[in-house]
Amino acid sequence: METLISKIPLIKKFAIDKEDKKVKEYNRILINDIEEVKRQLESVQTRFDMLSDGNLVEATIYEERALKARYAYLIYLARERKVYSEI
Repeated sequence: METLISKIPLIKKFAIDKEDKKVKEYNRILINDIEEVKRQLESVQTRFDMLSDGNLVEATIYEERALKARYAYLIYLARERKVYSEI
């Protein structure tokens, strides 16, 4: 019985470490998503500068708005979780 009680802190530590790994992985994915959306926004803005067809310009504007909305949401999640990039 004594051995089981003495192992409980180890079990708790393992569970905390496992949870910590999940949190770190989620945070890493969140930062990667933010960086990817930033790259996509830069690409859309570059493409917008080269367009002359009205329909393509309009489609690019909608794409940019969607990306900005996604970026704002991801930033909101990062702030809520107090996630900061190391860059």
